[in-house]
Amino acid sequence: MKYTLIFILLILLLAVTVLADTAPEDTVAVTPTDSTPTAYNEKAPGGSQVGEDASVKQSGDGWIVNGEFTPKGGSPMMLVNGKIDANGKILHADNFDVGSAKGVDATDFVSDAGGYTIGSVGSLQQGPIVITNGKNVKYENGCLSADSAESLVETDTVATKIDKLNYCDKTIDVKEADSVWAGCVLMEDVEDASITAGTDVVVEADEGTEFTIKDCATHEFDFTSLSDDSKLIISKNTVVPTFELTDVDLALETANFTESVATNGTAMVEVSRIDGIQKVHMTATTIYKYDASDPEQDFSVRAWQDDHDLYLKKSMSDALPAEVKDCNGCSIADLANHHLEIRGTIDFNKNQLAPTTNQGLSPFFTTANKNAKAILSFDDNNAFVKELLILNDAPPYRTYVSNYLTISEAVQVGTATQRLLKVNEAVEKKDLTASWLGSYRTTYSPATLKVENNVLDYQRNGVVLKVLPDQHKDINVLLQNINKTRLLVFMSVAGLIGGLGINLIAGKKKLSRGQLTIFMLIGIVLMAVIGMMLYLVGVLSLPNQLHITDKEQVQTYVTQCLQMSGKSSIIASGLQGGHLALQPPFNENPKTAFLYETGNNNLLTLERMELDISQDTTTKLLTCLDNFEAFTGVKVETIGSPDVKTILGIKDSTFQLDYKFFVHKGDQRWDFESFATTVPIGMLKAINAANATVTSEIQNDEQINLDAIPSSIYTFFPLNNILIAIIDGDAQFVFANKR
Repeated sequence: MKYTLIFILLILLLAVTVLADTAPEDTVAVTPTDSTPTAYNEKAPGGSQVGEDASVKQSGDGWIVNGEFTPKGGSPMMLVNGKIDANGKILHADNFDVGSAKGVDATDFVSDAGGYTIGSVGSLQQGPIVITNGKNVKYENGCLSADSAESLVETDTVATKIDKLNYCDKTIDVKEADSVWAGCVLMEDVEDASITAGTDVVVEADEGTEFTIKDCATHEFDFTSLSDDSKLIISKNTVVPTFELTDVDLALETANFTESVATNGTAMVEVSRIDGIQKVHMTATTIYKYDASDPEQDFSVRAWQDDHDLYLKKSMSDALPAEVKDCNGCSIADLANHHLEIRGTIDFNKNQLAPTTNQGLSPFFTTANKNAKAILSFDDNNAFVKELLILNDAPPYRTYVSNYLTISEAVQVGTATQRLLKVNEAVEKKDLTASWLGSYRTTYSPATLKVENNVLDYQRNGVVLKVLPDQHKDINVLLQNINKTRLLVFMSVAGLIGGLGINLIAGKKKLSRGQLTIFMLIGIVLMAVIGMMLYLVGVLSLPNQLHITDKEQVQTYVTQCLQMSGKSSIIASGLQGGHLALQPPFNENPKTAFLYETGNNNLLTLERMELDISQDTTTKLLTCLDNFEAFTGVKVETIGSPDVKTILGIKDSTFQLDYKFFVHKGDQRWDFESFATTVPIGMLKAINAANATVTSEIQNDEQINLDAIPSSIYTFFPLNNILIAIIDGDAQFVFANKR
């Protein structure tokens, strides 16, 4: 037995010797008896050392170290149950303490002069920083990073459930985190953000990053970054927190509304503990939105050219700051008192509501002058703009009454401000948005402008103008009246002949206006239906012979023929925009000329219109006179052909007839050569009004200069994507605008 034990010991000694010979060169084999600091340090596995007071115990291929341990190239540390492998690497430590770092339950700990890495750690305190359940933790050059961590705590900063953590110079970078507390500011569901907590909280994030923020006044905001350079600075003020935005969209939801500020530049937001956002300092491209979940009340204000301050008052208890009273470049949205006061350059946007769709916020009132001033007064629901009052003559201003009507104030002539009207005739009734404007005024113009149900009424010094929307009930009435007038003109000559015959038989007195009207209507009926014409002729027993007794009777007959023929020609010319002979292309319904045609003015010259009317009057006159066949008791000797000259005037129009003929009655001869008559139709007034309208469209990008058109009565309406214009007066002047 004694020899057997000796043999076993020799075999074991031989095995140890063989293992030592075959081990890698950097591995130091230590016998089970090498469990002292001195023995460990003599072998120095991986170049590591332990302190003289350390407890060293071999465990498998490694050691358990309690006490001071110094890895190769690293700083001395204290380990509790530190498991060291054969290469001197710390596989696990229940506790460690190195420099300013302390930790619990660490694995795969590698330390060098620049810092350390830890595969996982239950708890780590690095200076003022504490993380729990960290994975792949690295500390280098004063910065701490981890692939993940259950939490991070640093002074007044706390983050939970963190993915991809980096902490450096009081700044936390996270890929994701359930929450980050920075003082009294809480951020939840954080992604792709860098957060620095100091006097203020600074948030930087990549484009598209979204999470929620609760400020120190307990407001909850939705944060959205608009670029990779997004930055948000949050004050820790508990009464009126401020937010400084750079490329950020910040939204605040309350019980009654949601408001937001978005900027592609910078903006400063002040928040009241009770009423939400109370001031926004906006640079160009900043927009404030108010969303009451009611399209009629929703609005936005955008700074698009200059810096602008927007003050908001949402309750009567709110007090606006004293500097608001005299501020320039600022606007006041006083929702409590239902008005918006604008000073400077902004866009005020509202929802344009079509019958079936909400088309979203779009411009309603826009200014582009630092000195601009205006007040928008709303109804009690802050929905309908009861009145827009422009206080300062500082154009340009633009008001989008609806999606088919736009009003602009612009400098047109010298330094004078003039008002322009844009009509979008392509907007059909099904797409027509509601009008949000009741009354429109300026302090520098006596003109009045009102809108009701998208019907615009404008009046100024003799100008009366109305614009009707597509399919308005009055459009059919207007078209019917035009067609009735056209039929009346077509048949008026026949009516005149019958009327003249009856009147001349009755005596020498002049035809009254009522008699002329009756005879014209008779003529219409006669010419409308041949059967009815024959019947009426029989009933009325219209004479086909007129017995002439004196010269005045002939003079009256010719003059009245001239008057009725000329009047008929003027009316016919006006119905077709001054074009008696329409040349294609022309508008079919109503049948009239395109006076405005894609930038061109097709209005005939006054001389050409007068010539055309003269020629048409001559033709109708000859029909009316019928070679004096109706005359009895006399013989008529014509010398030449009739020559009519038309003079169109502002108040009336004159016709001059040169027609030489003799009338023989017995031994008497009556000489006739010149006739003249005036009709109460101010055709020239209508022509000037039409020309001013078309010229304005050409000069102003298809806008009508309301301050440039002369006194008259105007009606505009869309029909089949064409803008129809009617100028009313003694007779109608109708024309079409082809945009």
